[in-house]
Amino acid sequence: MRGAFSLFDDQSTSAALQYVKTTYDVPSGRTFIYGGSLDAYTTIEALASLKIPFKSMVLVTPPGQPDEEVFADPRVRQKVDAKLEKLGVQLVSGMRLVGLSAEEDGTLANVMLEADGGGATVSQPCTMLVCAGLQEVERKTFEAINGNSLVYDGRLVVDTHFCTNDTSVYASGVIAKFSRRYRSKLNLGTVAARECGAKLAQALLPVLDPLSATSLGAETPVPTFEKPIVTSAILPGGLQYVAVSHPTPGCETYIKARAHPSFGRELITSDTVDTFCSVRLDSKGVVRAITYLGREPVEVSNWTSLIGLPEAALNNLAPRFDEGIVTDLPAFLRQNWAVALYHDRFGEFNTALRAELATDETFIKAMETLRERPEFDSGKLSPVDFMNLLPEEKRNLVRTRLLDYVAGNQNQLDMYLVPGSAIMRPMEEAKLR
Repeated sequence: MRGAFSLFDDQSTSAALQYVKTTYDVPSGRTFIYGGSLDAYTTIEALASLKIPFKSMVLVTPPGQPDEEVFADPRVRQKVDAKLEKLGVQLVSGMRLVGLSAEEDGTLANVMLEADGGGATVSQPCTMLVCAGLQEVERKTFEAINGNSLVYDGRLVVDTHFCTNDTSVYASGVIAKFSRRYRSKLNLGTVAARECGAKLAQALLPVLDPLSATSLGAETPVPTFEKPIVTSAILPGGLQYVAVSHPTPGCETYIKARAHPSFGRELITSDTVDTFCSVRLDSKGVVRAITYLGREPVEVSNWTSLIGLPEAALNNLAPRFDEGIVTDLPAFLRQNWAVALYHDRFGEFNTALRAELATDETFIKAMETLRERPEFDSGKLSPVDFMNLLPEEKRNLVRTRLLDYVAGNQNQLDMYLVPGSAIMRPMEEAKLR
C-alpha cells in the first residue's frame, strides 16, 4: 500500500523519504506516526525538516508502553510531549493500529485505531503512515532460527562463549541472550555494541585460529561489560537529547534503576521547560548515568569518560550541588577543572594507577580492612574514609602519579598549576628571592 512505511532498515527509510519528496501533498496531507520508541520522536523532527507542518502530524502511542523505555528518564518525556503539543502535534496514547484502507489506486486513505481493551474501531483519514516501534527480531529472521532448530527464548539463546546450541552459529547483541541456567540479568541489547562485538570476536578467535594464544577452554562466567552506553537524538523543536549510562544488570530502565539496591541519589538541574540534566550516583557515590535535554549540543565523548568515576573526582560535585553552587550541570561539567578527566590519556593513567595499587601490599590490606567494616556493604563509606586508612606515603604516591600525569600533558593541560612546570617555575623562584 503506497503511503505506509515501517522504519526498520535503511531501505524502508529511503523509500519513505522518496515518497515525501515525490508524492506527498503537503497542503492537504495528514501524517500518522505510530510507535512508542525514540525513533518515533526523531521521525517527527525529520518530517518537519522536509517542510511537513507539525500541525498535520499525529503521534499514536500503543498501549502498554512505559515512559522509561522511550527516554532514560520519564521527566524527559513529559517535557518533550509538552513541546510537541506546543508545536501543534496531536498526541494520542493507548491506541492500537488494527487496520488500513486504501483508495482505488492503492494509495493509503485511512488508518483504523482501537483503544486498549477493545471497543469500537475509529477510522481516521491519513495520507502517510510511518511505523516506528521498538526494534524486535524480524519474522524472517525468527523463521530462519526456528527452522534450523536453534534454541529461541524471546531471543537467540547463547552460552558464555556466545555460541548457540549449534556449534557453527554464534550470536551477540540485540538478537541474543544468555541461557537461563546462568541466572544472569544482563540484557545484551543494553550494552555498548562495540564492546559486545569485541567480546564476540575474542570468543571466535580460538575457533577461527586454533594456533592463536587464546584457548577455547571450558565454560567461563558470564562476560562483564564496562563501556558506557550512549543514546543521542535530535528531537522536535531542535531539542538535543543525550543519555549516557553504565550497563548495570537489572538497571535497564529508570524504574529498575531506582529500585536497584545500588541506587544512591540523583542530582538534577532543570531551569526551563526545554532543559533537563541529571547525574545519577550509586550508593557509593560513583557516577552511573547522565541524562540531558536542551537546545545546546553537549560534549558526549567527554561525558562518557565520567561514567564510573566517583563524584569526588568531579570537583566534589555532590557537596557543591547540595550547597547550591552547582545550578547548571552542563555548564559545571564544561569548566576548566574537568579537562584532565576528558584528556584521551586519562584512561591510560587510571588503568596504570589501578594496576600499580593492585599489587601493593599496603593498599590490599587497606581494602581488606575496609570490606570488614559494616558501613562498606551499606554504601555509607566515602572515598575520604578509604583514603584515611592509607598511610601518608601511599596517599603521596597517588598525588605524585596524578601530578606526573598532568605534568606529562602540560601542552594540553596548561590550565593546571603543577610544581616545576613552565608556569609555576617563575613563581617558585620569586618566593626564594
